[in-house]
Amino acid sequence: VGGGGVVGTTLLDLFESLAGGDQPDSVRLHTTQNCVSFGKAMTLMKDKVSSSPTSLGGGESETLSQIHILVKRVLPLIVATIDDRSWRVRWTAASKFADVVHAFSPLDGTMDALVPAYEKLLQDPEAEVRTAATFNLSEVAKTGSMVHPAGWTGGEEEGGRIPVAQRLVKRVMSLTEDDSENVRAALAMVATDLAPILGKDATVAHLLP
Repeated sequence: VGGGGVVGTTLLDLFESLAGGDQPDSVRLHTTQNCVSFGKAMTLMKDKVSSSPTSLGGGESETLSQIHILVKRVLPLIVATIDDRSWRVRWTAASKFADVVHAFSPLDGTMDALVPAYEKLLQDPEAEVRTAATFNLSEVAKTGSMVHPAGWTGGEEEGGRIPVAQRLVKRVMSLTEDDSENVRAALAMVATDLAPILGKDATVAHLLP
């Protein structure tokens, strides 16, 4: 484990190579699911270290630092799938984004990178990608993570963070007016789960006709 362990020196190096843009679409399609597996493993390691009564001291700090290094290598691979030249790769990322969020949200700082990436999927040129992303909307919105507001430039303190659902509210309005019937239908299907997450005022303003 860690930057100098098997994951960092062998598995992750191999995975970065397989996720590269020079690989065929059929290979890059697996990037998102593999990143989910890495995220789950890193979250498990973090939980194990944090809950172990014998993990106090320098060993715990070293392990958490190694996890942070791994996260910084894996996150860009996920974000890269959002801008992939193949709509099928982007669709795969969109369809599995709830799994991505569940795997990575317990890890510090990850949602600040993942939420903007998810917003791009909701605005993808391909309706199929936007539809797949919309189906994951309630699962992404219900995470308890706090993120920087849209347009954040780095000048605000931690107190300026907002819930993920609050940041996504503006995207919901654009989805209600989407040109694709399939996107609007996907939003209608998740609206029941989304309403209690957004709250009464936001639901009335953005979901109700």
